[in-house]
Amino acid sequence: MKTFYSSTFDGLGLTASSLCLVHCLGTAALGFLLPTLGLTVLADERTHQLLAAPVLISGVLAFVPGFRLHRSRLVAVLAALGLGSIGLSQLPPVASWGKWLEAMLTAFGGGVLVVAHLQNRARCRKCRRPR
Repeated sequence: MKTFYSSTFDGLGLTASSLCLVHCLGTAALGFLLPTLGLTVLADERTHQLLAAPVLISGVLAFVPGFRLHRSRLVAVLAALGLGSIGLSQLPPVASWGKWLEAMLTAFGGGVLVVAHLQNRARCRKCRRPR
């Protein structure tokens, strides 16, 4: 049962983290075009919170069972770093320091989480193989 949850939520987490990363980089790179295209909702605070929630939830649901299975400290450190960065970016004091800090933390966290989910998935598969 542990491997099912880890594998399923790794896929969801990988998708959510990738979307988060694309959103952050795309908004930063094309932010000046958003009002012209009528896409200001992509830069809205609620959009960030809506994207952060599934990233954080699927991350916890993937990494905890995964770590119990493979005990990889590398995955645990990457997961903590990525989830911490995403979580920190959503705190009100961070937003008051400037949008650039929120964007940097979110993009960094999303990128680290993509790597963490790939590592978690690979290590879980390796543990499930018969020896």
